[in-house]
Amino acid sequence: MTNAHTFRFLSFVILFFVFLACAEGREWWDNTHKHKTDAELFSVYADNSGIVLLKEDGGMAKVPLDRLSKSDKEYIAQFEQVDPSHKTNVYINQELMKQITDKDSKFMTPEKIKVLQAKAQEGMADAQMLLGICQFGGKGTPENIDAGLDWLRKAADQGHQPAKELGELLQAAVKEYKESGDGGRGFRLTTRGKIKLTILICIIIFGAIGKMCMGGGSLSN
Repeated sequence: MTNAHTFRFLSFVILFFVFLACAEGREWWDNTHKHKTDAELFSVYADNSGIVLLKEDGGMAKVPLDRLSKSDKEYIAQFEQVDPSHKTNVYINQELMKQITDKDSKFMTPEKIKVLQAKAQEGMADAQMLLGICQFGGKGTPENIDAGLDWLRKAADQGHQPAKELGELLQAAVKEYKESGDGGRGFRLTTRGKIKLTILICIIIFGAIGKMCMGGGSLSN
């Protein structure tokens, strides 16, 4: 193996493990350090009332900030608002959203969707938003545009601002597609449609948080 090949191989290995550090779930502990759960950070509420965790089985839980361990509070502090000029009541984890909505993503499975749907039916706004995105894009569940938009509306009706703004964007895209000369056959997620969905999902960064794996900022309201 030449030096150039060795360098490229080592670079790939380093990038691979850096990606894993960003992508994998983590252990969350309570402030007594007696209870823990493995989960991904899904959202942070702007009023500092708590965070929402996406568990490995697809379930969700809202945890008050004062119940978190010191290390978990420090972890959250590494995140920064992607667009500080945009004020919202909930900040969505941009990195996790990218994993879920990527074109070939298998992050959400039918088993996870079943658990997530139960939380959505209980009335949890974050679960309703995520379920809406998954149904709209066919992630872990058959594509169902109308049902996806309906779940986003339910979350919006509870005052969940990112769900409201995203739902309005996707609804506008569906309307535009239907009026673009397809004979009223409806909005189908063809390659063009999937690209459009990805772009629209990425627009959610105006109400999102993110952090660099090798650094970061601080979440500010």
